[in-house]
Amino acid sequence: MKKIFSKYESLIKYGFFGVITVGINLLLYKIFLEFKMHYIIASLASYIIASLVSYYFNLFFVFNQRISKFKEEIVRLFKYFSVRIGSVFIDTFLLYISVDILKGDKFISKIFISFIVILATYFFNKRILKKGDV
Repeated sequence: MKKIFSKYESLIKYGFFGVITVGINLLLYKIFLEFKMHYIIASLASYIIASLVSYYFNLFFVFNQRISKFKEEIVRLFKYFSVRIGSVFIDTFLLYISVDILKGDKFISKIFISFIVILATYFFNKRILKKGDV
């Protein structure tokens, strides 16, 4: 069992903190909807906040990195958010299709799409947050 955990440790941790991040994203999204914010704006705002939280979860707890030099951290943060910009477009596009075209529920659609996006971003984040890529 320990050998399996060791082999997949970063993926398991990423999944654990990913679920927490998705929870933050969905909670904020729900709160923003309750305040009558347009669902696209609510999605973007909750995604940006959750992405900031996710960055630090991944950096410190998943990939066990530390902030060393300010310049390196800025480059790493820029790369991380470059991936997130791509994923927020995917998230928003899929949400628009699900809600406006397919007439799905705003919240249920967001839940489903969140899990698609988290799986896709894992592989990109792993490359960006590991030292040596900066």
